Amino acid sequence: MKTEKFTEQDRKLVLEKLERIQKVKLISVKSSRKLYLDENDLPFLIFGGGGNWHGITEKGMSELGNYQKEGAFVVVKKYKTKMDINVGSLSVFFSNKNKLVRTKSNGFQFHCVATEDGLYLARNSRFSLQ
Repeated sequence: MKTEKFTEQDRKLVLEKLERIQKVKLISVKSSRKLYLDENDLPFLIFGGGGNWHGITEKGMSELGNYQKEGAFVVVKKYKTKMDINVGSLSVFFSNKNKLVRTKSNGFQFHCVATEDGLYLARNSRFSLQ
């Protein structure tokens, strides 16, 4: 099955939807195309794609450690005719970074598993973002 590429237009649609739901304006952080802040400096980390594997660089993960507030961890699964937006706790994601697979370039990657109970990240260990 061919996976659908997550485009900048898709990212824009997701941002508009999140802004409408959360009643905030999200502003891109220059160092990352995945990291956004709202007016209260709450971080939103947004991953998107047609596949279930996602990743973040070591620098990106270190930058997340600079935010001492809870934020939103967003994973968007793209299909041909729709996108599913899953939102979880950014602090839970960050506090479980040691459970993620390390890449050759020392980044982090994870595999998403959607169930009726929510979204889980899996590889060696499984944890929920709720």
